[in-house]
Amino acid sequence: MDEEHKQKKPIWKRWWFRIISILFILILLVGSSGGTSKPSEKYKTTSIEEIKKEAIGNLSYEDLFRNNSQYVGKVVYYLGKVTQVQESSGDSYVLRANITKGEYSFWENDVFLNYEGERVLEDDIIEFWGEVRGVRKYKTILGASRSIPEIVVLYLKVLEDSVTSNEKSIVSERMQTETGEVEKKTETEDAAKADIVESNWRAYTSSIGTNWAIVTGIIKNTGNTNIRLEQASGSIYNADGKVVGNSTETIYPTVIAPNEEAYVAVSIMDTVKKEEITDAKIQFSFKKTDEKSIKINAINDSGKKGSYGYDVTGELENPSDKKVKDVRALVLFYDATQNLVNVEVAYPEPDEILPHDTVSFKASSSHLENIIASYKVIGFSRQWGF
Repeated sequence: MDEEHKQKKPIWKRWWFRIISILFILILLVGSSGGTSKPSEKYKTTSIEEIKKEAIGNLSYEDLFRNNSQYVGKVVYYLGKVTQVQESSGDSYVLRANITKGEYSFWENDVFLNYEGERVLEDDIIEFWGEVRGVRKYKTILGASRSIPEIVVLYLKVLEDSVTSNEKSIVSERMQTETGEVEKKTETEDAAKADIVESNWRAYTSSIGTNWAIVTGIIKNTGNTNIRLEQASGSIYNADGKVVGNSTETIYPTVIAPNEEAYVAVSIMDTVKKEEITDAKIQFSFKKTDEKSIKINAINDSGKKGSYGYDVTGELENPSDKKVKDVRALVLFYDATQNLVNVEVAYPEPDEILPHDTVSFKASSSHLENIIASYKVIGFSRQWGF
């Protein structure tokens, strides 16, 4: 067959067409990123303290996205994980960050951040205050169109990953003036400290022959800034100093202010017998935070020895003018000498309280009913600030 009669390849299969297509997609991506947006005139000379006071600290991603127009021009606060960093010019960046932390430390729900300041990197954990700008549309690498909320960062800080008693941060502020832009950088040191002020342990064998140990701890914020407490690890030791049991548990309340206390009881299953345990230890981690806890009152509580443990019932009261979500009752159990022997968390249903309303709860401590002499109830919420 003659060369001129050979069937030609379709245009979309030719190598030069594929290269042009790829270049076209890349041009679209670069074009869609644009430059960084600037803060509104209102916030160009506003202090960080005023920005923090004005910020909405408990706005869900769904509300931010679905009702975005209601929040345009308002300041919001979020923790997040940086997933993409694009340098615009100088110290200007367009970031994408996920702002919802789910199970197993997996972050989701991304936003665009227009940011000017010290360089941040992908996978940095950040906290930021920013002005809601709207919803921004961009094209993915496959050419699909996607929209996510857009925020102009007014103040951003990279959080330390490791536990440190003196967290040092570089704060980058952008101050706008009539004659131009002046960058002001300041270094601040906040003493974030926490200590275990009391630790105890109890061991017992259940009715089915299982050996248990409970290691309790009272943790006090001894610094001058709010802290967020992570999980605690409890260990028990034998006479040779070897670890014969270990487990972890969440500390509550999770956020505490200076001089406030948090509590934990780590239950360790399938340990050695009580006679073989000689010591126990609580270890924990924490970090500085600007989050603030919401006050919840515990009222009308009563406790008694039940059929399978020590039962405490009562109510949680919301003294504020706003609805509070994710409420919990923390019940502390003490022996006759006022040593903390167990901690239980009760999950009321429903787990939200309307303004000046109440919700009931019940908590039980099993197997220790014979040594429990008193208790204390602390109400708290896992929703931070208003």
